[in-house]
Amino acid sequence: MYDINVGEQSIYARIFYKSYSGCYDTSEIKLRGIEAPVLQVVEDWKLCDPGGSFFFDLSEKTAEVLGDQDSNLFLVSYFESAQEEQENKNPLSSMQVNANLVQSVYFRIQNRQRASCFQTGNFELQLGSGFISLTPENLATCDEGDGYGRFDTSLWLPNVLGDQTGFKVSFFTENGSILPTPLPDYYRNSNANTERIFARVENQLEPLCFSETSFELMINKKQELLLQDNYNLCVLEPFLILSPAGVFDTWEWQDSSGKVISNTAEVSLTAAGNYSVRVSTSENGVSCENSYAFTLIRSQIPAITEVKNQEWSSSNYLEIMEGGDPDLEYSIDGVNFQDSNYFGNLPGGIYSVFARDKMGCGMAIYEVTLIDYPKYFTPNNDGYHDHWQIKGVATQTQSRVLIFDRYGKLLKDMSSLGQGWDGTFNGKTMPADDYWFSITLEDGKILKEHFSLIR
Repeated sequence: MYDINVGEQSIYARIFYKSYSGCYDTSEIKLRGIEAPVLQVVEDWKLCDPGGSFFFDLSEKTAEVLGDQDSNLFLVSYFESAQEEQENKNPLSSMQVNANLVQSVYFRIQNRQRASCFQTGNFELQLGSGFISLTPENLATCDEGDGYGRFDTSLWLPNVLGDQTGFKVSFFTENGSILPTPLPDYYRNSNANTERIFARVENQLEPLCFSETSFELMINKKQELLLQDNYNLCVLEPFLILSPAGVFDTWEWQDSSGKVISNTAEVSLTAAGNYSVRVSTSENGVSCENSYAFTLIRSQIPAITEVKNQEWSSSNYLEIMEGGDPDLEYSIDGVNFQDSNYFGNLPGGIYSVFARDKMGCGMAIYEVTLIDYPKYFTPNNDGYHDHWQIKGVATQTQSRVLIFDRYGKLLKDMSSLGQGWDGTFNGKTMPADDYWFSITLEDGKILKEHFSLIR
């Protein structure tokens, strides 16, 4: 064996005659070394195609098959089978591959100057079935408060894929956080009122074959129904009609037993008790319901049964007692009303006390007298406290008031109807001092106390 380099090289042969060794001839033999191809590492060829099949142009793979070898020196041919490659027949320029199938391609690299100088190899063609891009619908749910709600995640996959199969879907939030797989049954939006969800759709056989899309999560704004917690209906009125403001698709009013009493925006109520109304509104393909409860109170006409009091003391009071209606307000002048039925620190006098239903179901009036007396008076003609008189006995025309000095001397005998005592005796002003009085009421009751004259 004789090794030669690539290229042309000469060797010489000398031929001798057997019978005479000095007689020979010499010939030149030219040898040519042909460069052999070097087999490269060829990667499988994978593509994504949404059409279901694809024609691979095999010439696009030639540069990778050759590497840095000269295409003018080497010829690359492609075959559908190993046998055709061995027989070097039916070479291909392209090959059709259907989605989700793997097709082997066989190739031969041969020296263009000598067909017997070649190398063979193969690689695979693979066409991943591409995701047919859809436009997902935006999804909505009901507001559970402050623009947040729960979304049924079982709707997300069909919303993204339609009826396509063979794909893996991953979901991401707006900030890029990946959601768990599988998804929880419900997802609560992290942004108030609206949030965008992104989806990455991958071919299960070829993860490099993917598409991305997105959809919006929307919160249907809660529609408020303006209802009071309590409604009052006077016993004299036969019914109460409620027709609260609000535009809703459905209405359902129920009484305390659950009986439906109206399916319109208006309801007529008669009996006292607890009621509820359920309303719904459809928006963005979702119907959202809200429920409200309220109470109807039948107000009774007020009736004052008694006025408790304390008189002739330093802490006189009136306490108005009524029977039946708990929602009343009270007054002792008919102008200023209060929730409490107690009025303290009152001077003597005749009072008209009032008990009024807050919802306008009538008012009761009761007259009561508090007997009392001024603890002092200042008879200096300044228009204030210039006379002293028992209070609350003006209607007792037969009662008499007697005034004495500290020694028991009678200074004044007067009716309970006049201005009272001006602090004089027989036309002379009496000195500043304590004085005593007694009064005999029409019922025979006698009251005695003292007061001060101040100058």
